[in-house]
Amino acid sequence: MAEQPNNKQPYFQPFDVSKPVRPRKEAELIEERLAIGRRAWLQEHKTHFFIAIGIAVVVLFALFIFIYARSTNPMGRLVHSASKDFGTSFDYHITFSRNDNPYMTYDGAVEVNRGAHTVNAYYSADYVDYTYKGALMTEDNNAFKGSCYQEKWSVEDCTNRAQDFFEFDSDFKRGDFNGGALLRFLGLNTKYSAEELEKLESRFRSRLSASGDYVTIRKTSVEGGTEFVYEIKMNMICESLVEEGAPLFYRSTDYDSFKLLFEANRTELEQANCTMRYVVDSHGYLSEFSLTVETDDELYAMDCEMSNFGTAEVNIPDSFKEAVTAEGLK
Repeated sequence: MAEQPNNKQPYFQPFDVSKPVRPRKEAELIEERLAIGRRAWLQEHKTHFFIAIGIAVVVLFALFIFIYARSTNPMGRLVHSASKDFGTSFDYHITFSRNDNPYMTYDGAVEVNRGAHTVNAYYSADYVDYTYKGALMTEDNNAFKGSCYQEKWSVEDCTNRAQDFFEFDSDFKRGDFNGGALLRFLGLNTKYSAEELEKLESRFRSRLSASGDYVTIRKTSVEGGTEFVYEIKMNMICESLVEEGAPLFYRSTDYDSFKLLFEANRTELEQANCTMRYVVDSHGYLSEFSLTVETDDELYAMDCEMSNFGTAEVNIPDSFKEAVTAEGLK
């Protein structure tokens, strides 16, 4: 056989058999095929997907500002009722859907003790093509979280996150906004400035406290409580964030990307219908909460129902505790 020219690669690259290769299970191959299918779907629908994600991010940012509005307006009711929820135990059911077709659901219970700084939670998650369990436990001033897939727990320490949550919560129940604790809890403190976030919250507070250029608010009496509906004008909020939010970003490239995303989706934002709805029951608890975004004939929604306040029980399985011990986390 003639020699390969020096400036060319061999026609056939042999596998490196010097490294051991673990035999792959059928379940792993099936999961890989499902993942490939999900990536193909996202690629096919990436325009709508990124528009929806971009809108949702801004909605959630606006929501945090809403939650900490320190006044007696309807958002003050949301602050008080949500704070009351997280001062006790409750069951919850959360559904994420697209065009009324659920693609993620969560069922679980949470129990918080502010005095002892403990929080315990256990839930089941259904992602249509696979399901798993999740747990959060505090014990001896430490916190652990984990997920269980195919009867196997993956666990890790989350003590610092739990401490950030309670620092965040101590201000939350007073109606104050702690930008630093929030960013640390979300793992975003290296991307955004806490000081600038608090300044933005202060400026937006009055704009979002009553019906006006940014939001239209409706209040209605319903069976067992009071319903509040917010029609959010996303283009107005985004324009203000573009004009005033540059100092929030630590990296100018992140701000430039946000600005380009807004400009690329300006038309969709102007046409988008974004609604936030919540219900405060007769005992002052937040019993229902939902967000919907409709754009370009696509409807994305998040619905959450809370119940059994003060009586819900969190039963963390022994297998989770055993996994924590096995990992040497306690």
